Amino acid sequence: MDAVSGRRLLWLGAAAAVLLIVLALLVGVLVGSSGAPASPGSAQPEGAPRPTSSLDPAPASLAPAAPTPTAAPATELFGPCSDLFSADMVSEIEPLQLNPSWVQSDPSVSVGTRDTQLASMLASLPHQTCVWAPADGPGEDLLTTNLTKLSGTEQDRVSMRLESAGYSCYDELSGMRCVTEATTDAGTVGESHFIRDGVWIATLWVNIEPSGYTHDIVDHVFS
Repeated sequence: MDAVSGRRLLWLGAAAAVLLIVLALLVGVLVGSSGAPASPGSAQPEGAPRPTSSLDPAPASLAPAAPTPTAAPATELFGPCSDLFSADMVSEIEPLQLNPSWVQSDPSVSVGTRDTQLASMLASLPHQTCVWAPADGPGEDLLTTNLTKLSGTEQDRVSMRLESAGYSCYDELSGMRCVTEATTDAGTVGESHFIRDGVWIATLWVNIEPSGYTHDIVDHVFS
């Protein structure tokens, strides 16, 4: 074989090798592109960052809190409101009327406390509401009483809140009585809370504090 023929064969061999390499690369690309992508649930190397998407749930700390359920008032949990008060007490409270129709559309007068934590506790429990107010609409005088029943744990929570909030608490009528009073733009505002044997009687009063009012209710509930 002459020198020219040898060089020709050498070039042909090199060209064939290059062609084989190019074909191998093309086959690898085609095979890789036809494979199915890994699913989000497939195993990943330990410590590898987890892929995220717009459908991933928000972290629990950022999720909106579930609304606190509000129990509907039990209108006669302890019998009709009119039976809670003696004739002498009714005479002392008059001319205010018991549960005049307008209070149904004004929830602001139907809570027996100004403390937000105590009000939240009341709202979460079935309760009975008795409101003494002017017959024709809001006025200067108001008496609102909520009555509810408590479990042992709930009673402890209410008692602890009353004491930590600065109410004056003492033993009375075989239960615990807690009171407070303040002067506001509306006049003199006070509260009386009585807890005994799983019963909570919460009263908010504005400019009217009939003597023996809570005792009258206690006498009926525990008679």
